[in-house]
Amino acid sequence: MMLILSLVLMVTVASTVIMLLPAWPIERKLKILSLVILFTGLVAQLLDQIGCLRDGDKLGLAKKIYSQSGGIPKDAAGFEKFVRAFPPPPGADKSAITHIVKDQLQTHDAYAIAITLRYLVGSERTTPVATYQEVRAWAESTQYGWWSLSIAVVGLFLAAFLVCRGILKCKKKI
Repeated sequence: MMLILSLVLMVTVASTVIMLLPAWPIERKLKILSLVILFTGLVAQLLDQIGCLRDGDKLGLAKKIYSQSGGIPKDAAGFEKFVRAFPPPPGADKSAITHIVKDQLQTHDAYAIAITLRYLVGSERTTPVATYQEVRAWAESTQYGWWSLSIAVVGLFLAAFLVCRGILKCKKKI
């Protein structure tokens, strides 16, 4: 959420500065503003792709699930996010969950082939709620990918529109 707020603030400041320049025509100001919007979206997309915007709690929990033997306690970082993303099966009380437990299928040299996750409610295991592949995809996902792409596309279309409009104006003068 902080990324979105900082991007909006950056575009707002840039647009204010650009619009206050008195000597430039409005079309030039709009072209510069569209390029600022495009650049902002591309920077956000780059940050998302290199992993700067990923949630550390979710990544830490996924790593802990893979490497730790035994259950993951309720007080572990990212536990609540995990429960929201992978709700318990019907009949299991969310407030009674004490651990995330895993069933692991592994080779003779302890390489994990498949990991299935369940909740421990009281002393009973629930039905499976997720696999490790699903948890890994959840941990690596961000909400900013589509936002940054949308911002970049808006900037690109605005810049393309203004350039095409300028070309058409030049042809009319000739």
